[in-house]
Amino acid sequence: MANLKSVLRKNNGKYQVNKYGLAVIYIQYGHNSENGYFSTDIRISPAIWQGDKDQNNPVNQKHQDFKKLNLVVSKVKSDLQQVVIDLTLKKMDPTVQTVTDEFNKKDEVQGSNPYPKIWQGVTTHQGELTVGTI
Repeated sequence: MANLKSVLRKNNGKYQVNKYGLAVIYIQYGHNSENGYFSTDIRISPAIWQGDKDQNNPVNQKHQDFKKLNLVVSKVKSDLQQVVIDLTLKKMDPTVQTVTDEFNKKDEVQGSNPYPKIWQGVTTHQGELTVGTI
């Protein structure tokens, strides 16, 4: 059974952060005891992360653009779910590798930023958010 959830990756119980103290929000896809991680291209301070408690709103209200950021997380999760559904309808096993391959094909078709309208108006705050690829 497939499982999707938003996460900040941890190493030895601590969030994996860059030199600025920011962690990438990933969507974790689990299937048959195997996990894959898909970047949302959002980097936040772990202090404003609440995804462990609230999967519907993983970015805390402390960030002024939390609604837009949560929308991006939901959109990436939804796109991954659609890939899983499409593979299942094609009678293909939605393994982590198959979902990764199909999701990456979709990104190549849409270009480097599949969510340009969502990002309009998002403010970048030192130490709280950066947008980009890892």
